[in-house]
Amino acid sequence: MSMEGDRAEVARVMTSHASVVQIHTGNIINWNLLKKHKFHQNMTSTDELMDSLHSAVQSWIGSISLDPMNIPEPQSVLKVSNHEMKAPIDPDQRESLKLSVKLFVYDWRPELIRQAVDRVIHCLDVQKLDSLMVSFPITPPSTLDAQNLNLNAPVVDMEKVKPVWKELESTVDSGHVSNIGVCDFDRMSLDQLYQWARIKPSINQINLTNCCAVPNDLIQFSREQSIQLLTHNDLPEILSARSFQGFMTEAIDDVDSVSWNPAFIARYSVLVRNRGIVHSKGYLLAAERRQDTGDQTENYRFF
Repeated sequence: MSMEGDRAEVARVMTSHASVVQIHTGNIINWNLLKKHKFHQNMTSTDELMDSLHSAVQSWIGSISLDPMNIPEPQSVLKVSNHEMKAPIDPDQRESLKLSVKLFVYDWRPELIRQAVDRVIHCLDVQKLDSLMVSFPITPPSTLDAQNLNLNAPVVDMEKVKPVWKELESTVDSGHVSNIGVCDFDRMSLDQLYQWARIKPSINQINLTNCCAVPNDLIQFSREQSIQLLTHNDLPEILSARSFQGFMTEAIDDVDSVSWNPAFIARYSVLVRNRGIVHSKGYLLAAERRQDTGDQTENYRFF
């Protein structure tokens, strides 16, 4: 077997022992520029995410040591990163930079908020995020009111939102996040959250992909409450479980890829304040293996 094949086998067996996988793409700005010819003008954030995940895994596999004394031990939490794309934030420049994070969560567990914040802070070696916007799980279509079907304004279940929002408030209380916000809330849902919340939402990012203008009632309410309205063109689900499982099969040859489900995806952007220059951008993904599939791990032998 070639050295590349040996490293791929180590990666596959390490994955088989993991119950959690965390992937950090590193700074994809320079990578995007270098491979600009690959992209089409209508490239989506999902395309960008998938390409950068593949790049991160390839970089990780290539960095695996084959020295028998240094082969990594299998861990329950497998951390994968693109070592070629690291772009640490210089502490001396931190005040001149704005760090914003959009967090896509896949279920309603409040602890995912803290896990994601801690992971971003650790990977970027910072003390605080300037803003954190949360995109909540998609409401299944079968539960939508057929008379009010609007794919750009998902149904919001406030009773599920409240525990998650309390965890967001705790990240502000602890000093790890300055401003918190939501994504794709219509005027009624935003009003309900605003009236209930102890720490008010300061941002609402909405999708205008299939809409010509922001609704007037949402604009008016946001102005009255000093809520910043931003726009995005992300798909309703940036990465489906099935797509991620396919990725694990293709990138790592994981024989039990169907047991993986994304837990959260954090997209961070670092801008130079008052200049609009992008310092860095990247993704952090965490996925969990379902525990009801039996013991699929292999013996840890390579040679």
